[in-house]
Parts: sequence; structure tokens; C-alpha cells
Amino acid sequence: MAVYSRFVLAALLLIPPIPTLADINLAKFSSAPSECFSEEVEMIYASINWNEIASLEMLDSCLMAAFQQISYLENFLDWLRANGFDVVEPFTVSEAVMQTAYGREGEGIRFSGTIQRADLNLDLGFIEMLGVSSLSVGITLDENRQPVVFRSTLNRI
Repeated sequence: MAVYSRFVLAALLLIPPIPTLADINLAKFSSAPSECFSEEVEMIYASINWNEIASLEMLDSCLMAAFQQISYLENFLDWLRANGFDVVEPFTVSEAVMQTAYGREGEGIRFSGTIQRADLNLDLGFIEMLGVSSLSVGITLDENRQPVVFRSTLNRI
């Protein structure tokens, strides 16, 4: 029995760690498409170029790029508001949730923003037929205020 236990332990040590949901999420956003923003200005003044956003994944990538360039949470919240989002103020995510959900140590920070369909200024056709009323983005940061997850969703009426 002891030999078997050592063998299993040795095998487990050779298996590379499985990436967490957070690692997979961030890997998608290694670079933002150049068409994300409508102006060639400092990011804090840039507007989201909604007509070029082709998917929720692209929006997440654009938001990640904006966050990384703006770098201060309070300034990023102001930037979201300037881009039409109603922002829910950040709240603390417990160590247990950060460890279980994201494989991260320490507490985290979570906040979200929602923009109404009428404020998106988009021609989404089929989305309107589905009864989408708004778009929301949820953002989780680790204890060092580094991005863990950016996730956008469409909300139905």
C-alpha cells in the first residue's frame, strides 16, 4: 500500500497544473483588436467603438485592454461611466470564493457595469428579436488589483 501511495504521489507531481477558469479567461485577451476604440487618444478619453464590436469575447478583450492601460480602478470605473455603463461599486470577494472559483490566494474585488440596449447605438438585428434589453460586464480583480476575469453577458427583458 505504501509503494502505491508513493507511486500515485510521484505521478501527481509530474502532471502539469490544470489552468483555472481565470487563467483561461485571461489567455483569450492577450491583445485587444485595434478597432476597439474610436479615437487615437489617451485611453482615459477613448470611447468604445460599438460598431466594431463583433462579439462579447471581443468586448471583453477591449475592456481588458482599457483596464490595463488605465491601470487605476477608480479611473477605470469613471471610464466605464463615460462610455455609458451604470456601474455597481466594487465589493470584496472572500478568500474562499477567490480560491474555489479562480484558484487565487487572498481576497478579490468584483464590480460590474450595465448599459441599456438603447444606449449601445448598435444595429444588432437578431439580438433585438431575442429581446435583449441590456449588456452587462462583470469584472473580478485579485487582491493586487490585477485582472482575473472579464465576462460580458446579454440580458433579456
